Amino acid sequence: MARRYAIGLSVLTLLLVASVAMFTIPGREDGGQLAGETLDRYCLDCHNSVDRAGELALDQFDLASPATAAATSEAVIRKLRTGMMPPAGEARPERGMLDAVAAYLEAHVDAAAARSPRPGAPALHRLNRTEYANAIRDLLALDVDAETLLPADDAADGFDNIAGVLTVSPALIEGYVAAGMKLSRRAIGDLTMLPKTVVYRVPGGLEQDRHFEGLPLGTRGGLVVTHDFPLDAEYELSVGGGGGGGGFGGRGGGAPTTSVVLNFDGKPVDTRNPRRFRMRMPAGPVEIAAATVDRSRGDGVTDYHSSPGRSGGVSQIQIDGPFDATGPGDTPSRRRIFSCYPGGPAEEAGCAREILSRLASSAYRALLDENDPEIDFLFGFFEQGQRDAGFEAGIQRALAMMLINPRFLFRFETEPEEIAPGEAYRIPDLDLASRLSFFLWSSIPDDELLSLADEGRLGDPGVLREQVTRMLADPKSAALVDNFAGQWLYLRALADVEPEAPDWDENLRRALRQETELLFQTIVDEDRPIHDHIDGD
Repeated sequence: MARRYAIGLSVLTLLLVASVAMFTIPGREDGGQLAGETLDRYCLDCHNSVDRAGELALDQFDLASPATAAATSEAVIRKLRTGMMPPAGEARPERGMLDAVAAYLEAHVDAAAARSPRPGAPALHRLNRTEYANAIRDLLALDVDAETLLPADDAADGFDNIAGVLTVSPALIEGYVAAGMKLSRRAIGDLTMLPKTVVYRVPGGLEQDRHFEGLPLGTRGGLVVTHDFPLDAEYELSVGGGGGGGGFGGRGGGAPTTSVVLNFDGKPVDTRNPRRFRMRMPAGPVEIAAATVDRSRGDGVTDYHSSPGRSGGVSQIQIDGPFDATGPGDTPSRRRIFSCYPGGPAEEAGCAREILSRLASSAYRALLDENDPEIDFLFGFFEQGQRDAGFEAGIQRALAMMLINPRFLFRFETEPEEIAPGEAYRIPDLDLASRLSFFLWSSIPDDELLSLADEGRLGDPGVLREQVTRMLADPKSAALVDNFAGQWLYLRALADVEPEAPDWDENLRRALRQETELLFQTIVDEDRPIHDHIDGD
């Protein structure tokens, strides 16, 4: 099969092209002459065809055309920029001269790369766990924990989104199939599901002697989680903390000094005992916050219902259910899926095709009409489910097949048929849309991005810049911090750091990571230079 190369534009590519365009390339008579004199005087005694120190020979190096030996040029640039050459103890020119030689070589090599780019052949790229979870969120308005659904991804140099290391195993295929079935039922609303227990725990070592952001004033410690109640049903909730066993009580049998505060979506729970209770909840996501109030310090600060507790803080929130379910409810997922609903059997086929073509366009990152062969394929599974259990069962079965389709799980890129082996080409706009969205959002493109790509307008530099600005302003760009910066700066490794420091605890670990993330986010938001990561005030 012919090996071909694709050119993709990204934010970093635009910056690189702009910076390369600003170079004026010195000729042999100025920059080249300086470079030649410097190498002759300080380098050739060791780096020649006879001695070949470091396996590097510069006596045959054509300084008039450094790009013809790009690998050699890059090796020299690295040594000069890092100050490793000439070595310590040897004669060495002033710093400005070394930088000038390096700049001369860089300008020639970068300009040659811009004229004749060879970005490499794009590899088949599957979604990693983070991208999978984000894609499900944006496709079905459903937040999922991919770590409980799929095996861990391999990583290279700290990154787990490199195509070459994202292998496919039998366990992964089984995980995708099981996840597709589970998530499609959850998104539609599975009235046959059995009660289960979900526990949210406070990380071990987290000191709860202070107020936590996102919890009511006057409280300290605690936990904030978003729980997706799957059905309109009854659920049992319990808040654990204090001295083990999940219960609460005063110290040493004395009078209690703390109270438990429990909020749903910022509002106090309407129950006499917020520590353990059973109540009917509508289906859908709810933000649950639990914390303690120290009566000796914060009594009267809040009017929330409370129950006695220990000053050790909240340790967990446990939710059991559903019990006595009455229906799937009006959830964000159902609103996202059912853009139409048939008024009778005669309308079911048309509505199903409309739903499937809209969802498949997002899932497969390409605009598909209702008569596309891909929609015909999915419609066949809809008909099977419809015959067995009705319209919604048909949509659920087709949706499950959509979620295990290779076009959803892998990022395919097309290449022009007339391209010769090794020839570079500009990637199609739809592929550019995917590259852009997975870089900035770690997720699938939205409707605006797909529409521009389908119209062939996304490759226009002005339109591309507008879209980058729009996407960075979108809350989904938090993935650039969580996913890219978290891997680039090895912030994820903080979870395994245990220094021998007297003041080290989980609070400090979190603060270290948050401080770095906020700095990165500020640099992105304010369009500041990247070196602010090193010398910012």
